[in-house]
Amino acid sequence: MDITPTINFFEANTALILLINSIILGINLIILILNISANSKLRKKWKVLLKGNNKLNLEQLLENQTVEVDKISSKISELNDIYLALHEKANKSLKKIGFTRFDAFENVGGEQSFCLALLDTANTGIVITSIIGRTDCRVYCKLIEEGLSNRNTTPEEDLAISSAINMTDAISKKVHLK
Repeated sequence: MDITPTINFFEANTALILLINSIILGINLIILILNISANSKLRKKWKVLLKGNNKLNLEQLLENQTVEVDKISSKISELNDIYLALHEKANKSLKKIGFTRFDAFENVGGEQSFCLALLDTANTGIVITSIIGRTDCRVYCKLIEEGLSNRNTTPEEDLAISSAINMTDAISKKVHLK
């Protein structure tokens, strides 16, 4: 392999090769100066960012934020537990109300007798019946489980119970439609 032609080319064009190398070196020098300038600006911004506000640097700010997030997560968990307990209690509270007025006797008017059904979301609760006569008043109470009583109920009590069940079901259907 003979490299003589390559050597001859370089000897003949040395000035041109030096000129091209000088141009490339100049371009590299300009790029280097621009990179140093940009790097300097980034360093200044980085120092400001690390210094932060209130004499706290970025690391301290992030640590503080992490502690705050942990506290908030703990509070959210605590509030969720409270919510679940309240939700369970609310489901067991008496929410459904049915009320029926009627005349218990022919000689007593004005529908003074009544049945009042008080039920929770599982249709468990009580029905209270007050029968008003001319000379006396009697009050009866029956336990209701899942919408039924283990004792015989009157048609008025059945109406109060079904009214409580259906009224609340209609309300909850309206709520779910929104």
